[in-house]
Amino acid sequence: AGTTDFCVMNGRYPTEEDQRTLTHAGDSVDEQLATMVRERYPQAKFTVHMVRDWKEQYSFVGPSKKAVKVMAPVNGKPTELDITEEMRTACESLLAPISETMQDLIGRVEPEYQERVRQNIILSGGTSLITGLGSTLQKDLEQLGGGRVRVVKDPVYVGSDGGLALATDAPDSDWEKLPA
Repeated sequence: AGTTDFCVMNGRYPTEEDQRTLTHAGDSVDEQLATMVRERYPQAKFTVHMVRDWKEQYSFVGPSKKAVKVMAPVNGKPTELDITEEMRTACESLLAPISETMQDLIGRVEPEYQERVRQNIILSGGTSLITGLGSTLQKDLEQLGGGRVRVVKDPVYVGSDGGLALATDAPDSDWEKLPA
C-alpha cells in the first residue's frame, strides 16, 4: 500500500543496486482519488476505507471498459457517483514512475542478460491488480526493443512464497552473514 518495489533477479542474490522503492503507490492513489472525488462531488460523504475499496474493485489504466459508478451518501441519501475519470487519473499517476524505474533497472543489467530480463517482467502485489497495468508496461518496453510483462496468479501473497523459497534454498553460510 505504501510502496512500489522493484528487484532484478538474475541468477544471484540481488544487491542494493538491483532494487528500487517508490513511495508513490496504493496509498497515494487513494489520497489522489479521494481529493478528486471530493472536488467533483463536494456534498458526498465517504471515508478513506471506502475509497480504498473502490480502488481495489475498479482500478484501471488506459481506456475504460465500463463506467466506474460507486455509492456514497449525499445529504444522507445513498447516491450513485460516476468516478471513472477520477479513477483513471489516480491510477495512471503511477505509470510514469513505474515505467521509468523499470526501464532504468533493465538498463543497468549486464547487456547479455537484458533481453532475458525484458522478456520476464513479473508483477505482483496490490498494484499489479490494476486492470491494464501489465499491458501498458509491456507497451512501454517497446522503447527498449520489446518485452513481456505478466501478472502472477496470486499477486497479493506471492511475495511471501518467493521469500520462503529463497530462504529454504539459501545455504547456511548465507544465514551466518546476517547481522544478529
